[in-house]
Amino acid sequence: MKHIGHSFIALLAAIVVARAQTSDLAIVFNNPTNGAALQSPVYLNATATESSNTILTAEFFVNGQSIGVVGNNISLPGTTIYPGSIGVVTTEIFISAHPDSLPDNRSYLLFWRPQPGDYTLTAKATDDRGNTATSDPVNVTIIPTPTVSVVASVPIASTNGPGIFTISRDGETNHNLYIPFFLSGTAQDGADYADVTNSIIIPAGQSSTDVAINPLVYSRESTKTVNLQLFDYVLPGGGGPGPVSQIVVLDPPFLLGSPSTATIYIKANDRNAHKPVVRITQPGRSQSFSAGSDITITANAFDRDTDVSLVEFFDRATKLGETSATTTTPPMQRVPFSFTWSNAPAGPHVLRARATDSQGKSQISAAVPIRVSAP
Repeated sequence: MKHIGHSFIALLAAIVVARAQTSDLAIVFNNPTNGAALQSPVYLNATATESSNTILTAEFFVNGQSIGVVGNNISLPGTTIYPGSIGVVTTEIFISAHPDSLPDNRSYLLFWRPQPGDYTLTAKATDDRGNTATSDPVNVTIIPTPTVSVVASVPIASTNGPGIFTISRDGETNHNLYIPFFLSGTAQDGADYADVTNSIIIPAGQSSTDVAINPLVYSRESTKTVNLQLFDYVLPGGGGPGPVSQIVVLDPPFLLGSPSTATIYIKANDRNAHKPVVRITQPGRSQSFSAGSDITITANAFDRDTDVSLVEFFDRATKLGETSATTTTPPMQRVPFSFTWSNAPAGPHVLRARATDSQGKSQISAAVPIRVSAP
């Protein structure tokens, strides 16, 4: 009987050893892919599979050095700076699925914020029998992440013209860069100034873009403020900045530079008697056009003590064109200046005209909102 017991134990041990030796545990990278050029930060994602045992962990390696182990339970957020200038690794809250039956299939995630350079990534899976499997290497290049900042390049919005926020980035400009922001202050969007969306794109090939604050109401009693605050993450499903349990990385992402906030002041009417006077007479306020239309913009201008030599036409902060005076006119004589805006794009637009006299003094007209409808 004792001999039979020893034989049974030996048989069980052999079965366990055979089960471990015949494991088909495997792990592959889902993100990033081999040869990718990426900007930091990066989500490392690998999937482990096995048909006979239970997978316990996945360990991620950069250039052969471990940067973190992810298990099947909740991994609390944390930040670790690893030696060798590999970068900063942040583990996100992540719960791996617990399958009810074999085969086992689990996805593992790690948040990695590396410095620019070339890296070789691998992942190693471990099951409850001590079996391990290592992924094929993934070679990636981390390119510099742009830094974004904002200044109030025109800090005063008044009847002389709109206030302008200029949002800039450094580094390469090969791609469009989506920049979210939010507006605050004592002035109300859509009431005290023309409606502004809460994001803008710096187009490919450009290092900056403008956000115009076009006043609609001028208060003589007080100056109102518009604050623009950049942020580089969004809450799941939308929302603004603040402490979050999950970060949605923008693509391509960017880092916040300094300053990341700026202020524009909406001031009361501050017209100067020695500056020219200009007013858009065509088109009318809230007039509608079809997309692709050629819109003729006409402005009447005069100067009290000299003559108007030039009128420029703008859509918000974008200059559309200009028209020079053909003759010299006496003071106080109103002169029409016209410009044709060809192939106007669909969307809401805010037209302004800026008159300059022969002494170099200039002034901007009141805003004229129009709409160009999509076909």
